[in-house]
Amino acid sequence: MPALVDSAAIKKRLMENFKRYIDWPDGEFDKLMYVMVSSDYFSRGVHNGGLVGFDQKHFRCSDGKEHTINDVPLDRMLEDIERYIEDHVPSDRRTEVFKKVTAAVPGFSRTPDWEKPIVIPHENPETPFSASKADDGKSNAQLLRDFALAASIEPSEMSFISAQIVFNDASGDDSRPPILSTSLKEGAGVRGGRLGRDHTLADVPHHFVRDRLIDYIAEFVPAERRADVRKSVFSDLTPSQVEKYAALIANKKADEEAKEMAEAEEEERKLRKIGDISKVKNPNELENLYQQLETLEAINEDIDMTPQENFAFRDDEKVEPIFNSVIQPNSRSLPSEANLGFPKRIDKDCDQVRAMVKRFVFNSEWTLDEFRRALGGVTRPQLTKFLEKRGPKEGVRTACYQLAWKFFKKRDSLGLSNGAVLQESDANRGNKRPNDGDEVDSPQAKRNKAAV
Repeated sequence: MPALVDSAAIKKRLMENFKRYIDWPDGEFDKLMYVMVSSDYFSRGVHNGGLVGFDQKHFRCSDGKEHTINDVPLDRMLEDIERYIEDHVPSDRRTEVFKKVTAAVPGFSRTPDWEKPIVIPHENPETPFSASKADDGKSNAQLLRDFALAASIEPSEMSFISAQIVFNDASGDDSRPPILSTSLKEGAGVRGGRLGRDHTLADVPHHFVRDRLIDYIAEFVPAERRADVRKSVFSDLTPSQVEKYAALIANKKADEEAKEMAEAEEEERKLRKIGDISKVKNPNELENLYQQLETLEAINEDIDMTPQENFAFRDDEKVEPIFNSVIQPNSRSLPSEANLGFPKRIDKDCDQVRAMVKRFVFNSEWTLDEFRRALGGVTRPQLTKFLEKRGPKEGVRTACYQLAWKFFKKRDSLGLSNGAVLQESDANRGNKRPNDGDEVDSPQAKRNKAAV
């Protein structure tokens, strides 16, 4: 689905539809509007803490302006509306109401959560011993009771272990996240989950409960007691089968942990391509880095990069020249970068420039922050907004577009590699070719490389 146009007019029509097509109790619509604004306000870190009572206005500490429904992102509004319809509209009318309400948003098309197929992450047993060998195998509840009795586990702790197993099985669908409740009064439990309702122990596949218990025994039960506890819980297996079962689950767990560690290291490596994470001071900054990483990764770089003569024209009155170095990050222009002229005509469209940014950051030693600082007066939100756009002309009037093009053109004039950024290809992505009029390995380019 293409990026949605977020405007006050669209939000107004959306909320009008929301109010029109649902039978609202007195005052309920206004309360929900307040909650939508309030939750967005407090999620942004633009406040000084504390609470704001119902009907009170929210004022941002950053600029003193009131935070209103028009400041809530359209995507978030749509998510809140979908959740409300799922919780309050009868199941036989949900889809119809959802479509009528969201018809106010041009280009919006999404399958609501209640129509999505159920995710079953633990459908198949992990080992030959996961499924019970007995004809009349124990129930999930009986397995847990036998485990608690054999391992001498207190009821409160057992309640939490049971809830953890249920929570793990309830996970797997990002659109239906479960919530683990640890209420001391009611005992631990799970709200929501992949089934679209509260998940229970009865919903968990029997083999998954067995797998988790064999793992718990290995991790939490003293070595001298493990054999007796396993015998009590897995009475359908022989001692040798239990040993094989425990070894298989342990090996599988070790492989998964190694994979998770490798993925975390790769995620950190990619995050370092955005900026210096060691200087991040608060969660909001880190969230901004993650957002930029997601934005950069989402850019389609598999596009035709053939130059487009006279696609756009530079506006030197509105866009400052690049005074920082395109050779060395965090530096003013070097002598070798002086007196470089540029044509008025821009020969790349906006999607091509976005692809160039992505390739350059991921294929060079530069971070996205270093690239942004080299452009001059471009803020992180401005760059993110440009990179999020899609379409050849989307962003053509922005400083980000013109400055980024000049950055790469300047490097190209210096004979520097851009990580395949400026190596054009034809429509069939065949042999790479230089820009029209460029010299391949010209004497000037060789001198520039030597100077660097």
